Amino acid sequence: MRACIVGAGFAGLAAAERLASAGLDVEVLEARGRVGGRVWSEVLDNGAVVERGGEFILEGYDLTRRLANALGLEVMPTGMAYGDRDPRNGPPVERAELLQAALELTQLAGEHNRRPIGDLLAFAAISPGARAALESRLSISTGHEASELAAHLARHTSSTFSPTESGRIAGGNSRLAEKLAGTLLTHVRTNHVATRVTWDSTSVTVAGRGFTIAADVALITVPTTVLGDITFDPTLPATKEDAHRSVDYGRAAKLFVPLANAPPPSAVMSVPDRFWCWTALADESVPPVVSCFAGSALALERLGVEAGPARWVDRLHRLRPDLELISQEALASTWD
Repeated sequence: MRACIVGAGFAGLAAAERLASAGLDVEVLEARGRVGGRVWSEVLDNGAVVERGGEFILEGYDLTRRLANALGLEVMPTGMAYGDRDPRNGPPVERAELLQAALELTQLAGEHNRRPIGDLLAFAAISPGARAALESRLSISTGHEASELAAHLARHTSSTFSPTESGRIAGGNSRLAEKLAGTLLTHVRTNHVATRVTWDSTSVTVAGRGFTIAADVALITVPTTVLGDITFDPTLPATKEDAHRSVDYGRAAKLFVPLANAPPPSAVMSVPDRFWCWTALADESVPPVVSCFAGSALALERLGVEAGPARWVDRLHRLRPDLELISQEALASTWD
């Protein structure tokens, strides 16, 4: 039996490995010139490895850790915690007060799960500082303004300001995808953009510019944002069409700025600007780079992301005057 998988992110690669192990003949098609999808490591001119996409391996990511171990890769500690961000530039708030406010918001969401988080934040008995910090954190994490979120998303506050240390793959998270692709008993074809899928109950044909692949089955593992670029003949069942149309992606971006000196690990959040930044261990030392993540369309607009990194770098300098930024070498990466 032959299977064609469209998309060489972790979903596609994991599916290919499972099917190939079961004895299927598998072809994997990837539109980009690399594998990994949302995981994308890059080496800066100063030698620092940054993650333009997915970065932190958190508590409970047991499958990721087992896969890394099986592929001979090491999950290295970062010396900082994804959840434990020092909120700055907003109304003052003490840590204990913030943790209590996060707990109260989560409880309110359980009691009023049909109300938007904006309503819960408005009538929760918490201080202005705690309210602003939680609203900023939720907006950053989801890529949407917190006031627009459904109540059940308040569960994100359970990891807010958690001190559990985060991890990353030694040498860059892309190594996990590359190792997985390299061990497959199959073909992984990059720069192959699938544009048409013709299918029936017994077979499927996947076509693109310069190629046509016939298979018994196909798995389409691309993000819903590009699924519309593929023509299906016949069209997908209504349940699948409705499912992918209902996905609501957030807007986010990352920024990386080389530093003149290597700082200690840190995690700091700009409450009004809806972004946080971190410096972290990599192979037992902190490389000279600071990374940032901004979430929500409003945050990206305020930071002028579409015009380049200049305004964001300026806000970062105000947030972290302790860091000696090499501003002219800043690199920005949008991430919807």
